Amino acid sequence: GTGLALTVLAEVIAGGSGRFFPGMGWPWERGAGTLGNPNVAGAYLAAVFPILHALPGPPWVRWPLGGIILAALIGTGSRGGWTAAFMGTVWFMRRQRSPYLPWVVTVVFLALLLPSPVGRRFWAGFLLCDSTAKARLTVWREAMGLFLRRPSAGWGMAAPLGWAAHPHSLFLEILLTGGLWAAAGFLPLGIRLARLLFGRSAIRVETASGASLVSLLVFGLGDAVLTTPVLAALFWLTVGLVLPRRAEEEP
Repeated sequence: GTGLALTVLAEVIAGGSGRFFPGMGWPWERGAGTLGNPNVAGAYLAAVFPILHALPGPPWVRWPLGGIILAALIGTGSRGGWTAAFMGTVWFMRRQRSPYLPWVVTVVFLALLLPSPVGRRFWAGFLLCDSTAKARLTVWREAMGLFLRRPSAGWGMAAPLGWAAHPHSLFLEILLTGGLWAAAGFLPLGIRLARLLFGRSAIRVETASGASLVSLLVFGLGDAVLTTPVLAALFWLTVGLVLPRRAEEEP
């Protein structure tokens, strides 16, 4: 994660590749690092960021690494990545019963209200004021329309979405590629993870991997996960770390 963060920062400082200018008051090119897409880089960094809180050692080791990853996450310009990192951190701090959680939430909210590039970009997407956010909404509508045409088994990996390579949603990915049959297959896993992450399960979830999975699920609300190889691998890795071993389930 640190290596990717340094690559993203170097790309932003050097002016990048000339491909990812989001506009809407954003003064820099978005860094993508070695992953080729700034949103993918943002999701990866968002999933890595909560793990820093669980690293052993003194705070003076964790804080600089966290600062590097946070700066790179901002440099990606990925609103989904920002939101995912925030929600993963909130989940982590809540599980740890950190007294600093209200302060973190307040500081982040106030920072978004300041007249800054980050605040302008975030609210432009949240309020559907820029072309990227509007295009995302159009893709979701198109994907839902395609799903309703083939609700049982879906379209496989060749759904005719036009210019969009994927439906920009983890949940629409499942419905569009496999239909209701795929959704039924994922349902037991979804219920199990929901109980472990948000319910009152007697089994303790390792907080770092749980926070990473929460980050990826939040990112999946607005972008692809399972059809992006590096994010799919990270998703299933964190799922495997969160699910309890059979010995842990035995009384």
